[in-house]
Order: sequence, then structure tokens, then C-alpha cells
Amino acid sequence: MLQRFRKLFSPPVMDDPEKAAQARSIYIILLATLALTFLFLIYAIFFPPPGQLIIAIVAVLVEFGLLVLINSKRTLLASAILTSMLWIAISVEVAIYGGIRDTGFGAFAAIILIAGLTMGMRGSIIFAALALLGGAGLAYAENQGLLPQYANVPIYSVLLSHSIALIAVALLLNLAIHSIATVAHKALEEEKAEKEINAQLESSQNDLQLRTAAMEQRNVTLQTVASVSQITSRVNNEEELLEQTAQLLINQIHLDHAGLFIIDQTEEYAILQKSLSQAGKPSVAAGYKLTVIRSESNSLPMGSGALQIKIANLNYYIDLPKKLPDMQTSLVFPMSISGRLYGLMNIQSESADPQHIDQQTMQMLADQIALSIANIRLVNELQNRMQEVSLLAGKNVERAWERLGAGKNIGYTYDRLQVHPADETFPPEVAVQLRNGKSVTFISTGTPARARLAAPIILREAIIGVIGYDSDDVAHKWQEDEKALLETVAARVSLALENTRLVEEAQQRAERERVVGQITTRMRETLDIETILKTAVKEMRQSLELSEAEVRLQLSGENKSIEVINE
Repeated sequence: MLQRFRKLFSPPVMDDPEKAAQARSIYIILLATLALTFLFLIYAIFFPPPGQLIIAIVAVLVEFGLLVLINSKRTLLASAILTSMLWIAISVEVAIYGGIRDTGFGAFAAIILIAGLTMGMRGSIIFAALALLGGAGLAYAENQGLLPQYANVPIYSVLLSHSIALIAVALLLNLAIHSIATVAHKALEEEKAEKEINAQLESSQNDLQLRTAAMEQRNVTLQTVASVSQITSRVNNEEELLEQTAQLLINQIHLDHAGLFIIDQTEEYAILQKSLSQAGKPSVAAGYKLTVIRSESNSLPMGSGALQIKIANLNYYIDLPKKLPDMQTSLVFPMSISGRLYGLMNIQSESADPQHIDQQTMQMLADQIALSIANIRLVNELQNRMQEVSLLAGKNVERAWERLGAGKNIGYTYDRLQVHPADETFPPEVAVQLRNGKSVTFISTGTPARARLAAPIILREAIIGVIGYDSDDVAHKWQEDEKALLETVAARVSLALENTRLVEEAQQRAERERVVGQITTRMRETLDIETILKTAVKEMRQSLELSEAEVRLQLSGENKSIEVINE
């Protein structure tokens, strides 16, 4: 019960700020009105006429009902009832005690103010119009003699009436000032919050721009890393790799300076091979190099100015690259892969704080260059080994493939639906270029004509076949990457064919050894020479699927033969 009573005298909580302000205003006005009504009730108890007591009690009950409406969040209805009740009360009081010349007529201004505070601009306009209409009606009634003459009200009643009016006006003015101050304060807070949000937004935009620039730079670097890996598939020597990599760094990353140092075979020096700036090119021409010392110790053997790089279990101590003129920052990234140091990438910038250089992605780029160098060296080493093997086994391979293809043409074509045997010959000029080991583009003479790209299948310097593909568009221009892809496929096909041939030869040798083993086993089953010879001839004919088999044995100057035919 007590909890409900406390809730009755507590302002309602509204989600809408405007409605919450109106509810708070009507709540304060209603409490003030209730307090004034209680004063009027006390006055009515001690001073006549008795009808005032009934009016005061009814007003108290109505005001408590309005509190219930406010707590049920029906603030607009409560405001309308309260304002209307006050308007009626003032109108009656003015009509009884002197008409519009009564001092109480000015209380209509308080009614208009209450309507504005609790119901907004529309409420204040409505009750202002009602006040004017009420005043006009009172003036008309007074002129017609419908109103009683000005009554001689007791001084205490006048004092009470003026006190209530003054208190009401003061309360309403204070409430209005408070509402205006609240609105102003809220406006200032919103303005301050808006400025803070704008400042945060501007800061976020600046941070976003920086992050976007960093991401764009990282994307460019990552694209450069991917491009370096593509360069490896197109070049076959380190000089060309470094040249194209340098051009790539200049065109995409736009560095002030970058130098590529390569460790020599003795791992005693890191030699500057490429420079991405005009200031560094004289150093390349002069053979600028850095001293390299390998050691398993962690102590510096070269002094404090050396760069220490740990690769696997070895420590590399290398001189720091010299700064070029006008350069403020120098960064060194080791080019290493698989536990081996291949070189250094030196990045220099004119800025003292080069934020545009993402060191993590630059290290990835350095590692990719090292991987490309390792791949090229591995490919060159494999090529040298393959050349050596080809020199030793080339003739045997040529003879083996000549025997395999003797008397028959092995070829297949794929028409996007299925594979068909092919028996195609090339024009003489195309065949000459293929025999010379070159890829050839030409227009086929068949129906319909097609643009074709063919590449020889080369195995150990011997041409064992041709592979190619064609296009329905006769005007199709074959690109270098398409030629490179076809040549790569041709190389893989040659290795696969050779492996297949070797497996087939191994199987044939195994079969021959098995047959020999079976024949030997059968011959060992007897000690009679003639039976052994017959067994040998018979097993040879059956195992090798021969029409005839003959064994001749020479004894004491005579030729004794045993022949087994069509058994």
C-alpha cells in the first residue's frame, strides 16, 4: 500500500524526451495545485460560506484522480482536465466577484502558461482563445446586468486569493524558466556532443584515410610479391630476375631508393647488383660490396656497426649499407629462404619516419625475391644436370623412341567432347621449326581453318613429339604467356612419357627375367641332356609365343640339334 502511495507521488518515466518534459511539468503543477487546494480547504473549514468546503473537497478528489492518470502515462488527458478545471474555477470566481474588472481575471495568463507547459503551443493557443471568449462573455453579461454587483469580499479572502495567484504565477514562472533552461542546457549539450562527434568523425576519417593508404600500399606490395613470383616463371637467370624486379619496385611501390645485394658463392661479400635510384647506380658500377662473416657465436666480430642476421644455426655479421645523400632512413631486409641467406634488400627514404613503408610486407617481398633466386638456381642446376644426363643417355633415348614409334604414328586430339586418334602432318616449314625445338604459330589448312600453336616435346635434346592447341578465331594472336604455358606443359609431358616408357621397359625386362627363371627351373628338373634341350626349346616357344624354336648342340665335332616345332 505504501509502495503504491509513493508511486502515486512520483513522476512517470517516459521514453520520449518531449513527453517526459510535459509529464514532469504537469506533475509539478498538479502538486502545487494540490497544495494550494489544501490551503483553500483549511480556509473553507474556518470561514464561510459552507459551499467552499464542498468545492475544496471535490477539487482534492479530482486532483488525486489526475495523479492516477499521470502515473498511467495519460499526461495529455490529465493536462486538459487540469487546465480546463482551473479555467472554469477562475471564470466562476471572476463572474461572482466583479467580472473582468476583478483582479482575478489576470489569472487567465497563468492558465495559458500552464496549457503551454503541459500541452505545448496548441494548448496555449486554445486556452488563450477561451480566455478571450470568456472575457468577452463576462463583459457582455456585465453590460446586460446579468452579473451580480461587485461584492464586498472579506479582506482575508482577498489576501488568500492574491496569495494563491502570486504563488501560482511564481511557480509557473519558475517552472517556465526551468523548462527554458533545461531546453537551453540540452541544446548546449547536444551542440557539444555534436562537436565531439564531428571531432571524432574527423579523427576517424583521418585515421581511415591513413589506414586506407596503408592498406593500399600493402596491397601494392603484395601485388608486387605476386608479380615477382610470376617473373620467376618467365626468366631463367638471376641478372634478368633482378632487372625486372627492380623495374617492378620502381613502377609499383615508388620507393626513394632500393638496393639489392647478393651473397657471393664464397659467402664472404654481399655485392650490390641492382639499384633503384640514380644516386645508387654509380655504386653498382663501382662494385660496392659489404663484408660478410659467418659465425656460430653471438658476439660481434666486426664492431658495433655491423648488422647481425640469424639464419638457422648461423649468425651473419654484415656491414651496414651506407646512406645515400638526402636519405634520412635506411632499412635492411634479409633475403633468405630454407635456412639460407641469399642477399639483402636495402630500402632508403628521404623521410625520417617513413610510415608508407610496411616493413612486414617488405620482408615478404625480400623473401619472395630470395625464393625466386633459389628457384632459378635450382632450375639452372637441374638443367645442367639434365644436359649432362642427356649427353650420356641421349642416343639411347632416341633409339628407344625410334623403336617405339617404328611403323606406327601415335597421336591424339581432343575436340572438347572426347579424345580421338590423330594422324596429322604439319607443313614442311612448320615441321622444320619444330625439329629445331621452337614453338610455332600457324593457320591450319583443314576445314574449318584454325589458328594453331604447337610446341615440340623435347626429351634430353631429342624431339619425341609435338603438342599444341588451336582457336576457332583465325585472327587470334597467341600471347607469350600462352606459349610459355604450352612449353611448360610440353616439358612435363615429355617427362611423363619418358617415365612411362621406362616403366614399360622395366616391366618387359622383368617379364623376360621371369621367363628365363621358369625355363631354368624346368631344365633343372632332369639331368638328361636331351630332355634338358627339349624342355628349353619347348618353354622358349611357349613363353615367347614363337612359331618355331631350335637349339643346336655341338658334340665331338658334330652338330646335334633338337628342334621343337608347333607342339
